[in-house]
Amino acid sequence: MGDTMKGLSGGEKRRLSYASEVVNLPPLLFCDEPTSGLDSSMAQSLIESMRKLADNGKTIICTIHQPSSQIFKLFDSLILLTEGRLAYIGPRYHAPNFFASIGYRVPNFFNPADHYIQTLAVSPKNKQIDSMRTEYIVDRFGKSENYARILYDIYWTESRPAFVEQDIPKYSASYLSQFGWLFWRQLKLDLKNPIATTVTIFQAIIVSIFLGLIFFRLDENEKGVQNRAGALFVIIMQSSFGFLFAVVNTFPSDLTLVYRESKNRLYSITIYYLVKQIAEMPKFVITAAIFVTISYWMIGLNDNFGVFVQVLLTIILCSQVAISCGLLLSAASPNIEVAIALVAPAVMPLLIFSGFFLNDM
Repeated sequence: MGDTMKGLSGGEKRRLSYASEVVNLPPLLFCDEPTSGLDSSMAQSLIESMRKLADNGKTIICTIHQPSSQIFKLFDSLILLTEGRLAYIGPRYHAPNFFASIGYRVPNFFNPADHYIQTLAVSPKNKQIDSMRTEYIVDRFGKSENYARILYDIYWTESRPAFVEQDIPKYSASYLSQFGWLFWRQLKLDLKNPIATTVTIFQAIIVSIFLGLIFFRLDENEKGVQNRAGALFVIIMQSSFGFLFAVVNTFPSDLTLVYRESKNRLYSITIYYLVKQIAEMPKFVITAAIFVTISYWMIGLNDNFGVFVQVLLTIILCSQVAISCGLLLSAASPNIEVAIALVAPAVMPLLIFSGFFLNDM
């Protein structure tokens, strides 16, 4: 059995990358070796999907690695390079005639793509001979009618004003659809990594128990008032630092993916931020509630249940403010190290001016 937590394989990542690019039906698509890491069946299926897009008016330019004869037949145009020079450009079905005219005919029952690669390859063992052969092919193509026709088409294409498509929607999916799919993806990620949630809740339980034991059932006198101020300070500090550190690494780890997907008009950055905030809110609300419930009654801050509810809601709001500050620092940081380094300077002034240990003169 394989490791179920490993994630996507290389081939699955490549197919997912292609799917995320074509979901918005772009008019022009560049693909760098889309079939690498795929078996022949999956490679055939992927190129056939590209063929359907091309038949619907899309322009697809891609490099291809060792295509089979079935895959090779799906291409319209062909560009062959050797040593950085142009050896052929034009329709795929014209290439055999050109190579046959210069003495390099494609053998019968032979994959044309393999023949072109072998003909234009420069081997280190026979570099001089291979270089002379490729130089000859490049020169012959430069003098061919096909090359002159290509230059003529390029000249007239560049001389005409480019057509600018109007009224292109910024996003193909509605904001509600973006929110729904991003929320579903975030839930899937959380379900695949339950350890993080378990550790966060377990940490809140342990810290609240230690806090309750240290400040256990405070007396209702002058010392008890001071101790209660210290206990409230520790509760708020834990609700701030603990939750802030939990989210400060959110955006740097996903920055590359989010930047690419937002540039491809898959979803809005605002929607992504809202999903991150809302999807993780239940976890942090439950954690804050567990922490306050245990520590509050062990410390004995006030036996009035109404006061407990007020304190609980206040701590939950403080934790949400801390989470928002953590997401702000996370979004403003280029990497996780910088985000963590900014936590102390951002939170320390708030703790210093909290007022718990500063008496009026």
